[in-house]
Amino acid sequence: MPDKKDAYIFMADQWNPKDLKDSRYLWLPVPFKAGQPTIDWMEQWDPGHFSKQL
Repeated sequence: MPDKKDAYIFMADQWNPKDLKDSRYLWLPVPFKAGQPTIDWMEQWDPGHFSKQL
């Protein structure tokens, strides 16, 4: 996120080969733990998530 230091978002395609119109994107926050980026599954989140980590 351009306005937040060390705030990154992972984005990926989630293909549904049996119904391509139902394919979706995954957007997940990328926090740093012990200096390493991590990606944990979250059902819901919003950009305020990054403020809560500080």
